[in-house]
Amino acid sequence: MLGYVTESIDYNLPVDAITRKPLLAFSLNRSVREGYDGPLFEVSGGDVYESDLSSNVGEYIVKIYDQKIRHEHDPVDVIIQGDATLGYDQIGGYYINMDGTSFGEVDVSSYILNDVGVLAVCDPDDDAKRAPLFSASNSSHELCFDIGSAYMRFDNYKITDIEQLFGGMDSPDVTYSGYSGNFSDIVNIRNASGFSGRSLSRVPISNIDEVYIGKSSSNNFKGRIFEMMVTDFVIPDNSLDDIFGDWESFYSLT
Repeated sequence: MLGYVTESIDYNLPVDAITRKPLLAFSLNRSVREGYDGPLFEVSGGDVYESDLSSNVGEYIVKIYDQKIRHEHDPVDVIIQGDATLGYDQIGGYYINMDGTSFGEVDVSSYILNDVGVLAVCDPDDDAKRAPLFSASNSSHELCFDIGSAYMRFDNYKITDIEQLFGGMDSPDVTYSGYSGNFSDIVNIRNASGFSGRSLSRVPISNIDEVYIGKSSSNNFKGRIFEMMVTDFVIPDNSLDDIFGDWESFYSLT
């Protein structure tokens, strides 16, 4: 693709499956990009690399490092606010445990203009009424990707109308899964269990001021996040197929 750097001919990790690199990419388990050998995140005691994971379970995470390495684009690490700890699951591996009050701040607001893609492996708690995985907002409007135990929605709306949002798309009763959402003129959502949905966007994106991981204007994500990517473009279907295939293998998703 003219204008973008293709850093690997052969796909082998999620970020490498996308020719145009995302705004943000991280995992609590592994590098999601070929050649990245830096720390995955920082706890109060210092940086944590893949080899350090088991000895840091239960520690408070203060920062998650961006792994994407995008041409002429500085890393945009996720700064954690509140209490979020490193957890471990025998099936899924390591994750950041969000307690329903913690969230992440990420400085990419100037890049959120027209199109947004979000991909994540996560497990929202069953009792979470809304589980905002990603949001981007200004003083009047909010773009939010919500994941629930049997519910998905990616929408841009007036913040004052948030209690009147009854749209969204019912999905199979799956919590621990891989999820993707593309927001553009057409909105597409999908999960690893085979569910997908498609709708027309109603309100265009305009003048984003704040971008959060695990927080909206009225709710915080409660549950576990294993891996995540955010893009400022629509993620192509063939890239999604490769990424979902990798997730299903690495995380034993069904």
